[in-house]
Amino acid sequence: MRERQPLASVSVKGQHGNAYRIDQPVTLIGRSSKNDIPLSGDRLVSRRHATLCFEQGKYILTDEDSANGTYINGIKIAPHRPYILRHGAELRIGSNILVFELHDVEMPRIEDIPTVILPVRGVMGSQADEARVAQPGVAAAWQLTSFSPRLIGIGSWNAFFIYLHRPNAAQQVRQDALRLLHEIENDTEESADAGEVLVHPDMNLTIVPEGEGIFFHPRRITLNGMKDWQRATFRFYVKPEQEAKMRTCSIAFYAGPLLLGLLEVPLEFAGKELDTWPPAHENCIQMTTESLNTVYLAYSHEDEVIARAIHKALRTLDLPFLREVEALRREQREGPALEQKLKSASIFQLFWSSNAARSAYIKQEWESALRLAGEHAFLRPVYWEVPLVSPPEELHELHFTYIPANVL
Repeated sequence: MRERQPLASVSVKGQHGNAYRIDQPVTLIGRSSKNDIPLSGDRLVSRRHATLCFEQGKYILTDEDSANGTYINGIKIAPHRPYILRHGAELRIGSNILVFELHDVEMPRIEDIPTVILPVRGVMGSQADEARVAQPGVAAAWQLTSFSPRLIGIGSWNAFFIYLHRPNAAQQVRQDALRLLHEIENDTEESADAGEVLVHPDMNLTIVPEGEGIFFHPRRITLNGMKDWQRATFRFYVKPEQEAKMRTCSIAFYAGPLLLGLLEVPLEFAGKELDTWPPAHENCIQMTTESLNTVYLAYSHEDEVIARAIHKALRTLDLPFLREVEALRREQREGPALEQKLKSASIFQLFWSSNAARSAYIKQEWESALRLAGEHAFLRPVYWEVPLVSPPEELHELHFTYIPANVL
């Protein structure tokens, strides 16, 4: 059963008759006419400026890393962070003033939550001290696993559980997922979310789900310290018009700044909202893949925050391929050796910034990567500077993933 959504509206001051009815779980706001609330003609508004979602009984506004920011009651909100809207809240987007109003102010209790958002905490066990020092080969000894719905509801919230774990913790991961699925069916929210063995206490793990036309909550999860297994729970929503387009979504795992792994999750949509859904443990599919160990990193050494984070990761994780690439790049060497490394890489991770945009050396690298890419998703650009430095035309078709600098 889906939670009842109270009717709300957003009115644009100074635009007579422009009051937008809010009666769907996701509402897009921006300059493009394709948005649910189009603010056309205002150059201070980004094409996709903000998103208004209804979830867990509340209306939530998120700034989508807009160029000029979003204000709630005169206070600028941080990008990519959800903010609960109250009745009468005044929003400033570009030169527009919008007023949010609830017409059914009694928020209903969620009767049957399709998933739970759990706190990202772990428990350190007695073996933690022994696991503080990384052992040789640890980077290649990780697996990525997802438990997602086999059949997905259109126009309603769904969920999946995402794990990073050691191969020898696979059984614990499966037991945790089965327990979670049982808890969903019995409307309880208690669960563990990490194993007992702390492997890398100083390395953050960031998990980012991505998929065109899919809205994820939260947008990303960062876990402090890498344990023998740990889980992140995401909810996601697919608009009905996206059903024909979407067949998979991608889950990216970052150890500090390094892309540690990619997991493709298949999507199969229910043709209509079912009167009776199968039990969660029956409507579930498991996907598992290995972590990456041949990622080519291209970044500017002038970006000190990235350089420090990469060197920290190299000290912590055993990555021979990356160490060899770093040795060649440190000398700004070109030629057959570096070209061979690029050809043998599974992923080209580009750290995009104002410094990278000015670097002739990095330009040569991404141009070579483009020639090798073909039709495969070989290039994975990330950025941390806000706003995103405009990429060259050749890179416009790529998706740039935002990773906050404070989690690197």
